[in-house]
Amino acid sequence: MGFIMSELVFAVSTVLLAFITGVLLVWFLMAMSYFRGGRRQYHGRPAGATVVIPAYNEEGTIGECIDAVLGSDYPKKLLEVILVDDGSTDDTVRIARTKGVKVISQNHLGKVEALNKGVFSAKNGIVVTIDADTMVERQAIRELVKPFSDKRIGSVSGIAKVQNGSGLLSSFQRVEYVYNFFIREVSSSLFRSSLGICGALSAYRTSLLRQLGGFKKTTASEDFDIALHIRKMGYGVITADRARGYTIVPDTMQALTKQRIRWGRGVFQSLVKHRDILFTGRASFAMSYLLAIQLFWYVYAIFAFPMFTYQVFYWLPYNTGSAFDLFFYLLRWVSIAGPLWMVWMIPQWGISAVTIFGVTAGLLTVALMLLSIRHYNERLDWKAALAIVFFFPYTLDLTAMFLGSMVTYARHRGQGVFLK
Repeated sequence: MGFIMSELVFAVSTVLLAFITGVLLVWFLMAMSYFRGGRRQYHGRPAGATVVIPAYNEEGTIGECIDAVLGSDYPKKLLEVILVDDGSTDDTVRIARTKGVKVISQNHLGKVEALNKGVFSAKNGIVVTIDADTMVERQAIRELVKPFSDKRIGSVSGIAKVQNGSGLLSSFQRVEYVYNFFIREVSSSLFRSSLGICGALSAYRTSLLRQLGGFKKTTASEDFDIALHIRKMGYGVITADRARGYTIVPDTMQALTKQRIRWGRGVFQSLVKHRDILFTGRASFAMSYLLAIQLFWYVYAIFAFPMFTYQVFYWLPYNTGSAFDLFFYLLRWVSIAGPLWMVWMIPQWGISAVTIFGVTAGLLTVALMLLSIRHYNERLDWKAALAIVFFFPYTLDLTAMFLGSMVTYARHRGQGVFLK
């Protein structure tokens, strides 16, 4: 029985590794094509744009957020700025009014209601949504608006970089954010399809949002949900590479876990809600491919921990000769030292499917991280380097959060996911 179990675990591990390696290889080849001239350029002129900032008790960041918007290089005569106060009990409203922006207040109804209040109050044809803890770069709004010169574009996502990257946990997120946004940017440029929207910094055609009735409360991830709605209407959802801002990320594991379970549940709700895109041929091949990858991570979350734990303990007895043996054995499992060690041991172990896929996946991940860090001019300091070397255990934590989001989804029976 033990032999059968081990063979089954290694077979499933090989299949999952093969899929991940294939995905990473496609992304790497896309990145190479992107840098060789595959970058899509847009040259639209500034048009009327309304910036909507939903806020609830954001006195610590709202002033800097508004200053960044007002200090942008976007023509002031074309720019409307609305802060929608979601029943704040601190100085958020007072600070916003001192900045001279329009303030709309409502009872504490949540972010979605605040966004929709801004959308239906906007006087311009493009709505830019910015979180109250996000500081945009000077050219960000201009770069978000440019692609709308193409009538086929319905929504444009910006790039969110980590602002509070001094802690070790924040450094892992700093690497993760640029890595994920780099993949989105490359996919967007080559396929005119971006996997989701950056909720902290995005732009939409006002007419489309109003036609849809605004953002929906049927999922916990209104940005991902609205992106799929817009795709179903036949419009492109893309990422603008130079529309960049800085956002504040969780600095404790408890806060990160809460955030990612909510995100994971919201994305899963959206995938279920919009399953007709994936399974009825209503989407392009590129969009179906991107959504299938997103769905795969939920499947992976179910198997990852049991298989990882089993394999670690399977080989553990052979690596306990000394404290050094044990330390180096565990180090290989949780760091980039593992793939490098597998390469070193090829003369002794030979080449197997696990070796090929494990080494290739590890090296491609590091290569893409380094490319993304360079592309977004991030610092490759010792904390970022440490995050890259030990990125695998961080992804295991994220996988556990994915699993937690699925448990939450099941416990609450989708929480109204099928409501329209």
